[in-house]
Amino acid sequence: MTWQRAKDAFPTKTLFGDGMSPDDIIQGGLGDCWFLAAASGVAEFPHLMKKVFAYNESPLNSQGIYAVNLYALGVPHTIIVDDYLPLK
Repeated sequence: MTWQRAKDAFPTKTLFGDGMSPDDIIQGGLGDCWFLAAASGVAEFPHLMKKVFAYNESPLNSQGIYAVNLYALGVPHTIIVDDYLPLK
């Protein structure tokens, strides 16, 4: 497995592409099924998924960082994530 920046792995893609659907989720080997199940549920309502990102403009962030608004037990948390993706 190698790690690549999203903009390098997918140079022609945007943050939300041509939209989203629950079928876009593909479970890999990271053990994050709990997160992917939640993301799949929210993806049924694309306007809600866009609200998860603090800056949700379409182009990928050139710095490769994103602020994501998540909730744990009903308490909001803003998490900073990078765009490094584990790829085979």
